[in-house]
Amino acid sequence: MTKIVLILIVATAIVGVYAVSYRAEVAEARAYCEQVAAKLEEIKALQGEYPETVDDLLSKMAKPPAIIDTRRLYVLNKGEFQLSFMKTGGLFPAFHKYESRTGVWEIHD
Repeated sequence: MTKIVLILIVATAIVGVYAVSYRAEVAEARAYCEQVAAKLEEIKALQGEYPETVDDLLSKMAKPPAIIDTRRLYVLNKGEFQLSFMKTGGLFPAFHKYESRTGVWEIHD
């Protein structure tokens, strides 16, 4: 019985550490995307539309968090944009997407 309790305590601790790490990575990636979104809004205010790509913009910003694939970060569609990244591996893989139209994050597994 003591071994089972010890195993459960260790397993719970491992899951807890992973969950904290997961949340930190996602928060860092979202913060980066929100900086990109703010810059895109500035560009639209100056030029009247969002850019076709974010390559030039990203080259002027800090390096993105490791979980962001910049080749898939930005999608422009009908005058609106989406920013997205995929958190893979571990217990909670999920696709995180920001919609400029709503200003809201969506999570899909």
